[in-house]
Amino acid sequence: MPQYTRTTNVLKNKARILFCRPLSNDHEIPHNVPMLKQTSQKKKEARVRYLNADLQVLSQGDFVRCAVTNRAIPLEALRYWSVAYQEAYVDADAASRRLGYGDPS
Repeated sequence: MPQYTRTTNVLKNKARILFCRPLSNDHEIPHNVPMLKQTSQKKKEARVRYLNADLQVLSQGDFVRCAVTNRAIPLEALRYWSVAYQEAYVDADAASRRLGYGDPS
C-alpha cells in the first residue's frame, strides 16, 4: 500500500484545497485529486465598522449582510460599503441602488 503526503494550496480567495499525493509512483489514484474538508462550524455574522478604504472587525465572524439584498457576503469578498450609512453591499449594482445612482428600476 503506498504512503501519501498531504499538501495544502491557498488560493487567492483564501479557500483551502487539500491535495493527496502518493510518495511512490506505483499507485492507482490520480495526482492532485482534491479532498473535500468538512467542518461542523456554523457560520457567524461579523460586526464591522466601515472606514475609508478599510474596515475594522468589532465582532469576529465569517460574513456580513448586504443592506439591499440581505445576502451573506464573506469578509474576504467584501468590496463595497458605505462609510456614511455603515452598510455593506454585495456588488456595485446594489451599492448604486442604495445610494441613488444609476437605473432606479
